[in-house]
Amino acid sequence: MSTETENVDGFLAIMERALVALQEAIRHGLVATNIAKPGPTAIGKGLGLDKSIAWKVGRIAKADSPFDVLEHVPGHQGARIVIEAFTKAGCPKPLIAALTSAFSDLEDAVRTHAGDRATARAMARAALAQDAPAQIDEGQRRDFFRSASQVWGAQAAVQIKTDFIAPGATPGTLDAAGIEGLVDLLRLRPETAWRVARKRITLGPASQGAIFESLDPEAGPSGAPLFARYCTHPRPEITTSEDPDGFTNCELQPGRIGKTGKTTCMLATHCRAAIREKPEDETLDLLSAVHLRTPSELLVLDVFVHKSLQVNRQPEPELYAQIKMGPPFPATGRDHALPTGGRIETLRNHPGSISLLEFPPYASAVTDAIAMAAKVYDPSIWRFEDFQGYRLRISHPPVPTLAAIRLNLTS
Repeated sequence: MSTETENVDGFLAIMERALVALQEAIRHGLVATNIAKPGPTAIGKGLGLDKSIAWKVGRIAKADSPFDVLEHVPGHQGARIVIEAFTKAGCPKPLIAALTSAFSDLEDAVRTHAGDRATARAMARAALAQDAPAQIDEGQRRDFFRSASQVWGAQAAVQIKTDFIAPGATPGTLDAAGIEGLVDLLRLRPETAWRVARKRITLGPASQGAIFESLDPEAGPSGAPLFARYCTHPRPEITTSEDPDGFTNCELQPGRIGKTGKTTCMLATHCRAAIREKPEDETLDLLSAVHLRTPSELLVLDVFVHKSLQVNRQPEPELYAQIKMGPPFPATGRDHALPTGGRIETLRNHPGSISLLEFPPYASAVTDAIAMAAKVYDPSIWRFEDFQGYRLRISHPPVPTLAAIRLNLTS
């Protein structure tokens, strides 16, 4: 490796760590001060900030990559104002300390490697442009979201899919649980039914027979695997059916249009012996995937892996078109790959690290789901602190597509 490459890689790695720490501190601070949606108006009112700084704080919280964060970091005086605002809003002292440290570490990195903020941005753009894959501009993805919403007659604020993977009770298998759904689904046309989830367990080229069961004991008698406490009330009317390709489909029935009919529909399921492990001398290539067919402002795909399963390398994000004719993936292989517009975040092992500004109850939903799974499986295995999480966020993801996190595991 040349000295130039070492310098470039070192600069990017140091800046990325500093920017990720700042983004996490901002997100956790917003959650701690009960600011549910990171828009400039809500942030301005909640923290007493002027519109300009509030806008920057919101952009930092919602940025798709660490180097997008760099474009919006306020100057030294602005950083001090932000820290004081979070302090006055009652943000806990450990979070204030983390936020202060994050601003300070970023300034140190900029001073050491670039001298000033403008030069740091220029260096980052130049370094990333050398080998970065083609990306779709965020503005273009937002325009596509708006158009698709009108075409399909529905849209959502957030699509969530969360998988939990742990050793199974049956030797050579893995048990699975999961939550998924749509937050603030808005119907734009009357009589619009909408598929909330499409589920199937697959391994290799063929579908693997697996039965999904409801995880939440409060799901109710309808047969739909609702995650009851995280749905809007009255409960969404969901029907389930299995299609010829072996997918279980959960469909929300027609309801009121517009804001008065806004619905959050979350599902919770588990599947015993969902995945067959490979022999001990081989690794398991696992794809945690979600079908994207709902125009959404944000996708959050999380996968939590039990600590007894070794993740051999940093998980990779993937996004594939879903316009190929014929049987669905994996029977005919994947459709052509698309730029993801996102990155894999490694989540720290405490509930605050997994929080979502766009869906404040999310951290509670994850811990509740694992607690429910503990009653189904082995409670000594299914404990939140024993899982490592990975997250893929994509703003305004294109539809129809398949988003995935690829993991290489060894048991």
